[in-house]
Amino acid sequence: MIRPARGGDRLEIRSLTNGAMLAEWPLPTTLRGLAWHPDGQWLAVGGNDGKVRLVHATNGAQLIVGEHKAQVVGAVFALGGELLFTRGWDTTVNAWNPAQHRREMTFTTSASLMQVTPDGQRLAVMEQKTARLFRLGRAEECRELETDAPLTARRAFFSRDGRWLCLDGNESFAVWDLATPGASVLAEERELKVLGFTADSAHLLAASGEKIYGWRVTASATNGSGHAAWTRLPDAQLPPLRRGSNSLSSCAWTNATDGRAEIFHSTHLTDSTPAVGGWLARRTHRQRVIPVLRTDTGEMATRLTNRTEVHFQTFSPAGDRLAVLTEDELKILSTTNWQPLVQRPAWGRVFSHLEFSPDARLLLAVENGETSALLDAATLETILPMPAWHHPLALSPDGRWLIVRVEARRVQLWDYPALRARFRGLGIDW
Repeated sequence: MIRPARGGDRLEIRSLTNGAMLAEWPLPTTLRGLAWHPDGQWLAVGGNDGKVRLVHATNGAQLIVGEHKAQVVGAVFALGGELLFTRGWDTTVNAWNPAQHRREMTFTTSASLMQVTPDGQRLAVMEQKTARLFRLGRAEECRELETDAPLTARRAFFSRDGRWLCLDGNESFAVWDLATPGASVLAEERELKVLGFTADSAHLLAASGEKIYGWRVTASATNGSGHAAWTRLPDAQLPPLRRGSNSLSSCAWTNATDGRAEIFHSTHLTDSTPAVGGWLARRTHRQRVIPVLRTDTGEMATRLTNRTEVHFQTFSPAGDRLAVLTEDELKILSTTNWQPLVQRPAWGRVFSHLEFSPDARLLLAVENGETSALLDAATLETILPMPAWHHPLALSPDGRWLIVRVEARRVQLWDYPALRARFRGLGIDW
Protein backbone atom coordinates (compact mmCIF):
# COMPACT_ATOMS: atom_id res chain seq x y z
CA MET A 1 0.00 0.00 0.00
CA ILE A 2 1.22 3.51 -0.81
CA ARG A 3 0.19 6.50 1.28
CA PRO A 4 0.97 10.10 0.21
CA ALA A 5 3.09 12.09 2.65
CA ARG A 6 4.90 15.42 2.75
CA GLY A 7 8.18 15.25 0.76
CA GLY A 8 7.32 11.87 -0.77
CA ASP A 9 5.23 8.76 -0.17
CA ARG A 10 5.17 6.21 2.62
CA LEU A 11 5.30 2.53 1.76
CA GLU A 12 3.00 0.46 3.95
CA ILE A 13 3.23 -3.33 4.12
CA ARG A 14 0.06 -4.97 5.44
CA SER A 15 -1.16 -8.51 6.04
CA LEU A 16 -3.58 -9.87 3.44
CA THR A 17 -5.22 -11.91 6.19
CA ASN A 18 -6.37 -9.15 8.52
CA GLY A 19 -4.97 -5.92 7.08
CA ALA A 20 -2.64 -5.38 10.03
CA MET A 21 0.31 -3.03 9.49
CA LEU A 22 3.54 -5.05 9.25
CA ALA A 23 5.93 -2.25 8.33
CA GLU A 24 5.94 1.35 7.17
CA TRP A 25 8.82 3.07 5.40
CA PRO A 26 9.20 6.63 4.08
CA LEU A 27 10.23 7.21 0.46
CA PRO A 28 11.93 10.38 -0.86
CA THR A 29 9.73 10.52 -3.98
CA THR A 30 6.21 9.98 -5.25
CA LEU A 31 5.93 6.28 -6.01
CA ARG A 32 4.71 5.13 -9.46
CA GLY A 33 6.14 1.62 -9.88
CA LEU A 34 6.27 -1.27 -7.39
CA ALA A 35 7.22 -4.96 -7.55
CA TRP A 36 7.93 -7.70 -5.02
CA HIS A 37 11.12 -9.72 -5.38
CA PRO A 38 10.30 -13.46 -5.56
CA ASP A 39 12.13 -14.06 -2.26
CA GLY A 40 9.66 -11.76 -0.49
CA GLN A 41 12.44 -9.81 1.23
CA TRP A 42 12.82 -6.87 -1.14
CA LEU A 43 10.59 -4.56 -3.15
CA ALA A 44 11.58 -2.63 -6.25
CA VAL A 45 10.17 0.88 -6.30
CA GLY A 46 10.39 3.73 -8.80
CA GLY A 47 8.92 7.18 -8.86
CA ASN A 48 9.02 10.76 -10.00
CA ASP A 49 12.74 11.24 -9.33
CA GLY A 50 13.59 8.57 -11.93
CA LYS A 51 15.57 6.43 -9.47
CA VAL A 52 15.10 2.67 -9.20
CA ARG A 53 15.33 1.55 -5.55
CA LEU A 54 15.31 -1.71 -3.66
CA VAL A 55 13.58 -1.46 -0.29
CA HIS A 56 14.02 -4.20 2.32
CA ALA A 57 10.60 -5.24 3.59
CA THR A 58 11.78 -5.93 7.15
CA ASN A 59 14.24 -3.17 8.05
CA GLY A 60 13.47 -0.51 5.40
CA ALA A 61 17.02 -0.39 4.01
CA GLN A 62 17.10 1.31 0.61
CA LEU A 63 19.56 0.69 -2.22
CA ILE A 64 19.64 2.62 -5.49
CA VAL A 65 20.05 0.25 -8.45
CA GLY A 66 20.07 2.88 -11.19
CA GLU A 67 18.19 5.74 -12.76
CA HIS A 68 15.95 6.62 -15.69
CA LYS A 69 16.03 10.02 -17.38
CA ALA A 70 12.39 10.60 -16.40
CA GLN A 71 9.77 9.19 -14.03
CA VAL A 72 9.68 5.43 -13.44
CA VAL A 73 6.14 4.16 -14.01
CA GLY A 74 6.47 0.37 -13.90
CA ALA A 75 8.56 -2.43 -12.43
CA VAL A 76 8.58 -6.23 -12.64
CA PHE A 77 11.06 -9.00 -11.69
CA ALA A 78 12.00 -11.90 -13.98
CA LEU A 79 14.14 -15.06 -13.96
CA GLY A 80 13.53 -15.67 -10.28
CA GLY A 81 14.64 -12.16 -9.37
CA GLU A 82 17.88 -12.22 -11.37
CA LEU A 83 16.55 -9.40 -13.57
CA LEU A 84 14.44 -6.35 -12.80
CA PHE A 85 12.65 -4.57 -15.66
CA THR A 86 11.57 -0.97 -15.18
CA ARG A 87 9.57 1.24 -17.55
CA GLY A 88 10.04 5.00 -17.65
CA TRP A 89 8.49 8.06 -19.21
CA ASP A 90 11.81 8.48 -21.04
CA THR A 91 10.41 5.87 -23.52
CA THR A 92 12.82 3.19 -22.32
CA VAL A 93 12.63 -0.17 -20.61
CA ASN A 94 15.75 -1.00 -18.60
CA ALA A 95 16.86 -4.45 -17.49
CA TRP A 96 18.75 -4.31 -14.19
CA ASN A 97 20.88 -6.81 -12.31
CA PRO A 98 19.63 -6.26 -8.74
CA ALA A 99 22.46 -8.23 -7.14
CA GLN A 100 25.17 -6.21 -8.90
CA HIS A 101 23.24 -2.89 -8.85
CA ARG A 102 23.85 -2.30 -12.53
CA ARG A 103 21.96 -2.02 -15.81
CA GLU A 104 22.30 -4.95 -18.20
CA MET A 105 20.33 -3.65 -21.17
CA THR A 106 18.00 -0.89 -22.33
CA PHE A 107 15.66 -0.55 -25.29
CA THR A 108 13.42 2.21 -26.57
CA THR A 109 9.70 1.59 -26.49
CA SER A 110 6.40 3.42 -26.16
CA ALA A 111 5.20 0.70 -23.80
CA SER A 112 2.14 1.44 -21.69
CA LEU A 113 2.19 -1.89 -19.86
CA MET A 114 4.59 -4.76 -19.21
CA GLN A 115 4.18 -8.10 -17.47
CA VAL A 116 6.22 -11.24 -16.83
CA THR A 117 4.83 -14.75 -17.01
CA PRO A 118 4.52 -16.61 -13.65
CA ASP A 119 7.61 -18.70 -14.43
CA GLY A 120 9.63 -15.51 -15.07
CA GLN A 121 10.76 -16.74 -18.48
CA ARG A 122 8.91 -14.31 -20.77
CA LEU A 123 8.33 -10.56 -20.82
CA ALA A 124 5.29 -9.03 -22.51
CA VAL A 125 5.36 -5.33 -23.51
CA MET A 126 2.23 -3.55 -24.72
CA GLU A 127 2.83 -0.73 -27.21
CA GLN A 128 -0.41 1.03 -28.18
CA LYS A 129 -2.14 -1.71 -30.23
CA THR A 130 0.88 -4.01 -30.48
CA ALA A 131 2.12 -6.57 -27.97
CA ARG A 132 5.77 -7.70 -28.03
CA LEU A 133 6.80 -10.94 -26.34
CA PHE A 134 10.41 -11.51 -25.26
CA ARG A 135 11.85 -14.85 -24.24
CA LEU A 136 14.27 -14.45 -21.35
CA GLY A 137 17.22 -16.65 -20.50
CA ARG A 138 20.78 -16.85 -19.30
CA ALA A 139 23.10 -16.18 -22.23
CA GLU A 140 25.87 -18.74 -22.58
CA GLU A 141 27.28 -16.80 -25.54
CA CYS A 142 28.91 -14.10 -23.41
CA ARG A 143 30.64 -13.58 -20.09
CA GLU A 144 31.63 -10.53 -18.13
CA LEU A 145 35.34 -9.79 -17.95
CA GLU A 146 36.45 -9.10 -14.41
CA THR A 147 38.97 -6.42 -13.49
CA ASP A 148 40.71 -5.85 -10.19
CA ALA A 149 39.91 -2.11 -10.55
CA PRO A 150 37.54 0.02 -12.69
CA LEU A 151 38.59 0.42 -16.33
CA THR A 152 37.12 2.61 -19.07
CA ALA A 153 38.04 0.71 -22.23
CA ARG A 154 38.94 2.80 -25.27
CA ARG A 155 40.50 0.18 -27.55
CA ALA A 156 40.90 -3.61 -27.52
CA PHE A 157 43.91 -5.62 -28.75
CA PHE A 158 44.14 -9.37 -29.28
CA SER A 159 47.41 -11.24 -29.59
CA ARG A 160 47.75 -12.98 -32.95
CA ASP A 161 47.40 -16.42 -31.38
CA GLY A 162 44.11 -15.30 -29.78
CA ARG A 163 45.22 -16.08 -26.22
CA TRP A 164 45.81 -12.60 -24.79
CA LEU A 165 43.48 -9.63 -24.67
CA CYS A 166 44.52 -6.09 -23.74
CA LEU A 167 42.09 -3.24 -23.09
CA ASP A 168 43.49 0.27 -23.18
CA GLY A 169 41.77 2.77 -20.86
CA ASN A 170 42.25 6.45 -20.24
CA GLU A 171 44.83 6.07 -17.48
CA SER A 172 45.47 2.33 -17.32
CA PHE A 173 45.28 -0.88 -19.28
CA ALA A 174 44.42 -4.47 -18.42
CA VAL A 175 45.43 -7.87 -19.82
CA TRP A 176 43.47 -11.14 -19.69
CA ASP A 177 44.55 -14.71 -20.33
CA LEU A 178 41.58 -15.96 -22.38
CA ALA A 179 42.64 -19.58 -21.91
CA THR A 180 41.30 -19.47 -18.34
CA PRO A 181 38.47 -17.46 -16.76
CA GLY A 182 39.26 -14.89 -14.11
CA ALA A 183 40.09 -11.27 -13.39
CA SER A 184 42.69 -9.22 -15.24
CA VAL A 185 45.86 -7.59 -14.11
CA LEU A 186 45.50 -3.80 -14.25
CA ALA A 187 48.50 -1.59 -14.97
CA GLU A 188 48.37 2.00 -13.75
CA GLU A 189 50.43 3.46 -16.58
CA ARG A 190 49.32 7.03 -17.32
CA GLU A 191 50.15 8.81 -20.57
CA LEU A 192 50.81 5.47 -22.31
CA LYS A 193 49.09 4.35 -25.49
CA VAL A 194 49.02 0.63 -26.09
CA LEU A 195 50.43 -0.36 -29.49
CA GLY A 196 49.45 -4.03 -29.39
CA PHE A 197 51.09 -7.42 -29.17
CA THR A 198 54.14 -8.42 -31.18
CA ALA A 199 53.81 -10.89 -34.04
CA ASP A 200 54.87 -13.82 -31.84
CA SER A 201 52.24 -12.88 -29.21
CA ALA A 202 54.93 -12.89 -26.51
CA HIS A 203 55.25 -9.16 -25.85
CA LEU A 204 52.93 -6.21 -25.31
CA LEU A 205 54.17 -2.81 -26.46
CA ALA A 206 53.10 0.73 -25.53
CA ALA A 207 54.45 4.21 -26.20
CA SER A 208 54.61 7.58 -24.53
CA GLY A 209 56.08 10.57 -26.29
CA GLU A 210 59.16 9.19 -28.05
CA LYS A 211 59.76 6.16 -25.84
CA ILE A 212 58.65 2.58 -26.42
CA TYR A 213 57.81 0.33 -23.45
CA GLY A 214 57.39 -3.42 -23.51
CA TRP A 215 56.32 -6.32 -21.31
CA ARG A 216 56.80 -10.07 -21.60
CA VAL A 217 53.38 -11.69 -21.17
CA THR A 218 53.05 -15.16 -19.64
CA ALA A 219 50.39 -17.19 -17.86
CA SER A 220 49.95 -16.62 -14.16
CA ALA A 221 51.56 -19.10 -11.81
CA THR A 222 48.16 -19.48 -10.14
CA ASN A 223 46.34 -22.10 -12.17
CA GLY A 224 42.95 -21.04 -13.47
CA SER A 225 43.28 -17.47 -12.27
CA GLY A 226 42.80 -15.89 -15.70
CA HIS A 227 45.63 -13.51 -14.86
CA ALA A 228 48.38 -12.59 -17.27
CA ALA A 229 51.74 -12.22 -15.60
CA TRP A 230 54.09 -9.68 -17.15
CA THR A 231 57.64 -8.49 -16.82
CA ARG A 232 58.96 -5.13 -18.04
CA LEU A 233 61.45 -5.55 -20.91
CA PRO A 234 64.80 -3.74 -20.76
CA ASP A 235 65.35 -1.13 -23.45
CA ALA A 236 67.90 -3.34 -25.18
CA GLN A 237 65.17 -5.86 -26.01
CA LEU A 238 62.81 -3.30 -27.53
CA PRO A 239 62.57 -2.45 -31.24
CA PRO A 240 65.01 0.32 -32.26
CA LEU A 241 63.35 3.73 -32.41
CA ARG A 242 63.62 5.88 -35.52
CA ARG A 243 62.10 9.34 -35.49
CA GLY A 244 60.11 10.29 -38.56
CA SER A 245 61.21 13.14 -40.78
CA ASN A 246 57.90 15.01 -40.79
CA SER A 247 57.76 17.17 -37.67
CA LEU A 248 54.15 18.24 -38.28
CA SER A 249 52.52 14.87 -37.83
CA SER A 250 52.73 12.00 -35.59
CA CYS A 251 51.54 9.67 -33.07
CA ALA A 252 52.15 7.18 -30.38
CA TRP A 253 50.94 4.47 -32.75
CA THR A 254 53.84 2.88 -34.56
CA ASN A 255 54.73 -0.24 -36.51
CA ALA A 256 56.75 -1.42 -33.50
CA THR A 257 54.68 -4.60 -33.21
CA ASP A 258 56.15 -5.75 -36.53
CA GLY A 259 59.72 -5.29 -35.36
CA ARG A 260 60.40 -1.65 -36.16
CA ALA A 261 59.53 1.52 -34.28
CA GLU A 262 58.88 4.75 -36.10
CA ILE A 263 57.33 7.69 -34.28
CA PHE A 264 56.38 10.94 -35.96
CA HIS A 265 56.34 13.76 -33.42
CA SER A 266 53.53 16.26 -32.83
CA THR A 267 52.61 18.44 -29.89
CA HIS A 268 48.96 18.93 -30.89
CA LEU A 269 48.02 15.38 -31.85
CA THR A 270 44.94 14.02 -30.07
CA ASP A 271 44.30 10.73 -31.84
CA SER A 272 45.53 8.61 -34.70
CA THR A 273 45.14 5.22 -36.28
CA PRO A 274 47.69 2.41 -36.16
CA ALA A 275 50.21 2.46 -38.96
CA VAL A 276 48.78 -0.10 -41.37
CA GLY A 277 49.71 -1.00 -44.94
CA GLY A 278 52.19 1.86 -45.20
CA TRP A 279 49.72 4.55 -44.08
CA LEU A 280 49.25 6.62 -40.95
CA ALA A 281 46.22 8.89 -40.40
CA ARG A 282 45.70 11.37 -37.61
CA ARG A 283 43.15 13.90 -36.44
CA THR A 284 43.12 16.82 -34.05
CA HIS A 285 40.29 17.93 -31.80
CA ARG A 286 37.21 19.32 -33.57
CA GLN A 287 38.85 19.31 -37.00
CA ARG A 288 37.43 18.29 -40.39
CA VAL A 289 40.77 17.46 -42.02
CA ILE A 290 42.60 14.11 -41.77
CA PRO A 291 46.29 14.29 -42.76
CA VAL A 292 47.55 10.93 -44.08
CA LEU A 293 51.26 10.11 -44.01
CA ARG A 294 53.43 7.44 -45.58
CA THR A 295 55.12 5.43 -42.85
CA ASP A 296 58.18 4.65 -44.97
CA THR A 297 59.14 8.33 -45.38
CA GLY A 298 56.94 10.23 -42.95
CA GLU A 299 55.91 12.50 -45.80
CA MET A 300 52.37 13.75 -46.32
CA ALA A 301 50.39 11.59 -48.78
CA THR A 302 47.14 13.55 -48.74
CA ARG A 303 44.84 15.70 -46.65
CA LEU A 304 41.24 14.48 -46.54
CA THR A 305 38.71 17.28 -46.00
CA ASN A 306 35.26 16.38 -44.66
CA ARG A 307 32.03 18.36 -44.40
CA THR A 308 31.89 18.11 -40.61
CA GLU A 309 34.10 17.24 -37.64
CA VAL A 310 35.83 13.85 -37.73
CA HIS A 311 35.16 11.59 -34.76
CA PHE A 312 37.05 8.42 -35.70
CA GLN A 313 38.97 6.78 -38.52
CA THR A 314 40.65 3.42 -39.05
CA PHE A 315 42.38 1.48 -41.83
CA SER A 316 41.45 -2.00 -43.04
CA PRO A 317 43.96 -4.74 -42.12
CA ALA A 318 45.51 -4.66 -45.61
CA GLY A 319 45.63 -0.87 -45.67
CA ASP A 320 43.60 -0.66 -48.88
CA ARG A 321 40.63 1.13 -47.28
CA LEU A 322 40.10 3.90 -44.75
CA ALA A 323 36.86 4.14 -42.75
CA VAL A 324 35.91 7.63 -41.53
CA LEU A 325 33.12 8.63 -39.15
CA THR A 326 32.12 12.30 -38.99
CA GLU A 327 29.26 14.18 -37.36
CA ASP A 328 26.93 13.43 -40.26
CA GLU A 329 28.29 10.49 -42.27
CA LEU A 330 30.18 7.21 -42.30
CA LYS A 331 32.26 6.43 -45.39
CA ILE A 332 34.93 4.08 -46.64
CA LEU A 333 37.62 5.41 -48.98
CA SER A 334 40.08 3.66 -51.24
CA THR A 335 43.72 4.34 -50.38
CA THR A 336 44.53 4.10 -54.08
CA ASN A 337 42.84 7.37 -55.04
CA TRP A 338 41.33 8.46 -51.67
CA GLN A 339 37.83 8.51 -53.18
CA PRO A 340 34.75 7.16 -51.33
CA LEU A 341 33.77 3.60 -52.17
CA VAL A 342 30.58 3.71 -50.12
CA GLN A 343 28.98 6.14 -47.68
CA ARG A 344 25.83 6.57 -45.59
CA PRO A 345 24.36 9.07 -43.10
CA ALA A 346 25.60 8.71 -39.52
CA TRP A 347 25.75 10.63 -36.25
CA GLY A 348 29.25 10.57 -34.83
CA ARG A 349 29.46 11.76 -31.24
CA VAL A 350 31.13 10.84 -27.94
CA PHE A 351 32.16 7.13 -27.66
CA SER A 352 32.63 6.85 -31.45
CA HIS A 353 34.72 3.89 -32.55
CA LEU A 354 35.48 2.00 -35.79
CA GLU A 355 37.25 -1.31 -36.30
CA PHE A 356 37.48 -3.71 -39.24
CA SER A 357 37.19 -7.42 -38.61
CA PRO A 358 40.44 -9.37 -39.28
CA ASP A 359 39.09 -10.55 -42.66
CA ALA A 360 37.84 -6.99 -43.45
CA ARG A 361 34.32 -8.28 -44.23
CA LEU A 362 32.78 -6.51 -41.24
CA LEU A 363 33.04 -3.01 -39.85
CA LEU A 364 32.40 -2.68 -36.11
CA ALA A 365 30.84 0.77 -35.93
CA VAL A 366 29.99 2.79 -32.82
CA GLU A 367 28.42 6.09 -33.89
CA ASN A 368 27.61 7.30 -30.38
CA GLY A 369 26.63 5.96 -26.98
CA GLU A 370 23.26 4.60 -28.08
CA THR A 371 23.91 3.60 -31.72
CA SER A 372 26.28 0.83 -32.77
CA ALA A 373 26.19 -2.19 -35.07
CA LEU A 374 28.12 -4.75 -37.08
CA LEU A 375 28.09 -3.54 -40.67
CA ASP A 376 28.87 -5.10 -44.03
CA ALA A 377 32.17 -3.39 -44.88
CA ALA A 378 31.41 -3.49 -48.61
CA THR A 379 27.96 -1.87 -48.45
CA LEU A 380 27.74 -0.38 -44.90
CA GLU A 381 24.40 -2.17 -44.51
CA THR A 382 23.53 -3.18 -40.96
CA ILE A 383 24.10 -6.87 -40.25
CA LEU A 384 23.57 -6.91 -36.49
CA PRO A 385 22.27 -3.87 -34.60
CA MET A 386 23.60 -3.73 -31.05
CA PRO A 387 21.58 -2.85 -27.94
CA ALA A 388 21.99 0.71 -26.69
CA TRP A 389 25.29 1.28 -24.86
CA HIS A 390 26.73 -2.03 -26.14
CA HIS A 391 29.78 -1.06 -28.21
CA PRO A 392 31.67 -3.66 -30.31
CA LEU A 393 35.39 -2.90 -30.02
CA ALA A 394 37.25 -5.75 -31.72
CA LEU A 395 36.98 -9.26 -33.15
CA SER A 396 39.74 -11.76 -32.38
CA PRO A 397 42.04 -12.85 -35.27
CA ASP A 398 40.46 -16.32 -35.37
CA GLY A 399 36.93 -14.89 -35.28
CA ARG A 400 36.15 -16.59 -31.96
CA TRP A 401 35.67 -13.64 -29.61
CA LEU A 402 33.89 -10.30 -29.94
CA ILE A 403 34.77 -7.66 -27.34
CA VAL A 404 31.83 -5.47 -26.32
CA ARG A 405 32.01 -2.39 -24.08
CA VAL A 406 28.85 -2.08 -21.96
CA GLU A 407 27.64 1.16 -20.41
CA ALA A 408 31.16 2.60 -20.97
CA ARG A 409 32.18 0.88 -17.70
CA ARG A 410 32.09 -2.88 -18.24
CA VAL A 411 33.45 -5.26 -20.86
CA GLN A 412 31.94 -8.51 -22.12
CA LEU A 413 33.49 -11.34 -24.14
CA TRP A 414 31.01 -12.72 -26.68
CA ASP A 415 31.41 -16.15 -28.30
CA TYR A 416 30.97 -14.98 -31.88
CA PRO A 417 30.34 -18.38 -33.58
CA ALA A 418 27.81 -19.28 -30.88
CA LEU A 419 26.13 -15.90 -31.34
CA ARG A 420 25.83 -16.49 -35.08
CA ALA A 421 24.44 -19.97 -34.45
CA ARG A 422 21.77 -18.51 -32.15
CA PHE A 423 20.69 -16.03 -34.86
CA ARG A 424 20.90 -18.73 -37.52
CA GLY A 425 18.27 -20.61 -35.55
CA LEU A 426 16.04 -17.56 -36.00
CA GLY A 427 16.64 -17.54 -39.76
CA ILE A 428 19.20 -14.71 -39.64
CA ASP A 429 22.73 -15.20 -40.93
CA TRP A 430 25.52 -13.21 -42.56
